[in-house]
Amino acid sequence: MVNVGYVQGVYQNCLAETCRFLNKHGFAVIVSRVGLDKDGQELVVTLAEPLYFKDWPYRTGAKPNEKLDILAEITETISLNDGHCVRSTLRLNYFRLDGEKRIACEAIHYDFDATVEKQHPVCHAQNSNSIVALPEIFPETYDATPLAKRHQDIRIPTAFVNFAGLFAKLIADHLPADTVSEFWSTCKSYIDKIPAHASNDVVKEILAGKSLQSHSWYKW
Repeated sequence: MVNVGYVQGVYQNCLAETCRFLNKHGFAVIVSRVGLDKDGQELVVTLAEPLYFKDWPYRTGAKPNEKLDILAEITETISLNDGHCVRSTLRLNYFRLDGEKRIACEAIHYDFDATVEKQHPVCHAQNSNSIVALPEIFPETYDATPLAKRHQDIRIPTAFVNFAGLFAKLIADHLPADTVSEFWSTCKSYIDKIPAHASNDVVKEILAGKSLQSHSWYKW
């Protein structure tokens, strides 16, 4: 049986140390509080508010005036029997800054479910047109027109992108190489403690080396 306090500590320490590093290096993150809800033999991990990555570089090597605000909301369900993650959903919203205006230019979520259904990739990314519940500090006015008509049912098979994967993805996409290198040497030990995904027949076949091609991520 996995200790609830241990799970909470793993998430809280990862959040604290990664955000401390980023804020110290001038990449602002408005930190949220980790919440827990025990449901039988499962523990649901959430954030009280989405993480707010404020005024980040648009991409690696972006010009100084190219900025983004990024919101990240996550829910993960951990089995208290073995400590593995059985479900995870990470939602990301990207807002391009145009002077004082914010334009919602991307919305995407990453899903994992150990009880994957047929014709549904066990880990996937999916476009969205929804905005997460805004943190209290986030400006209320933004333009979501670019998201309004996008197709939402395109699922892209991916690796397991969870709470730990959030930080890997954002620092690799947006921060300079020397900062990324220092981040990993400083924060990797905390990130590595975040629960890994639970296995299932699809994952077992992939890990057995049968194939890394995208069709192998589905239960047919």
